[in-house]
Amino acid sequence: MRLIIAEKHSVGQAIAQAVGGHMEKHDGYVQVGDDLVTWAQGHLVDLAAPDEYKNHDWGKWSLDTLPIDPTPDWQWKVSRDKGADRQYKVVAGLMRRGDVDMLVDACDPDREGEAIFRRIVTHVGVSKPMRRLWVASLEEDAIRDALASMKDETEYQGLADSAMIRAKADWLIGMNASRAYSLVYNARFTVGRVQTPTLTMIVDRDRDITGYVARPYWKVVAPMGGWKLAGERLDRREDAETLLRIVNSDDFAFSIFKADRKQQHDAPPRLYDLTGLQKDMSRLHGLTAARTLAALQSLYEKNWRRIRAPTRSTSRTTTWTRCVASPKATGSPPASSNRPRNLNGHISN
Repeated sequence: MRLIIAEKHSVGQAIAQAVGGHMEKHDGYVQVGDDLVTWAQGHLVDLAAPDEYKNHDWGKWSLDTLPIDPTPDWQWKVSRDKGADRQYKVVAGLMRRGDVDMLVDACDPDREGEAIFRRIVTHVGVSKPMRRLWVASLEEDAIRDALASMKDETEYQGLADSAMIRAKADWLIGMNASRAYSLVYNARFTVGRVQTPTLTMIVDRDRDITGYVARPYWKVVAPMGGWKLAGERLDRREDAETLLRIVNSDDFAFSIFKADRKQQHDAPPRLYDLTGLQKDMSRLHGLTAARTLAALQSLYEKNWRRIRAPTRSTSRTTTWTRCVASPKATGSPPASSNRPRNLNGHISN
């Protein structure tokens, strides 16, 4: 009997529907024919906090205890967030059943999805054959195709390793740096591997904007034989006036020595990824990244047919294309030398 473990309830239900057959609903899982389908609630197993390590005095905030490093004896705990511990007991109980001879990882197709499944298996302590159900769409046909082409879970070991490294790096930096800064400055600080560099970039950019001083510049613009020639930016008005006098003088002439004409093909825009969609929604509609992700996740879980898994990485988010208007180049350069008669050059600033 297979035990299929999805990342969330809605995905588990969609998989159960795609498996087909007589469905029996139970507390925290469903049975469909000879298959059991259950689900996590995000991360059911997390890294333990420093004060939960009983053999160390890490509960006390002191510079004397820093740095904190549990390596190699990392400890894990079952999350108690919103009843996650209750669902963990359901999943763990199903894993231990004697009639379950295969575990199927149907968590989201990304690094964190892999981590959710692996942590549960490790914490429960079972050793059974494992397969990976890579579900990027909740359409029934897509799920059935994925069920028919499952791979051995060991092929995704690299993804699991990267998730483990990310989690431990976040823990080491967050726990140690947050305590260190808080103790040194006698105030509460949170420091994070991603949070702090990102905040630094935001602050630096804000300071650049606040301290920006507008500086005038000049450009010489002149029409030449149907073309408008714009010069480089000049910091001094005197330089711009000198160039303008040269351009407007009777002795000034220009020649086009070579002109190439070729057809250019503009490829259609690439499909959206999560980051690109969040950027456009922020720019065009003022939506936060979190709100865009929540909307996308809701559409995905409601089986909107054009949505694929909104992964936490930047891959395979949607299957629709962006409609971007591409301006077409028009006009052609003159084919021969031309002496300007009435340049009417001017300075713009």
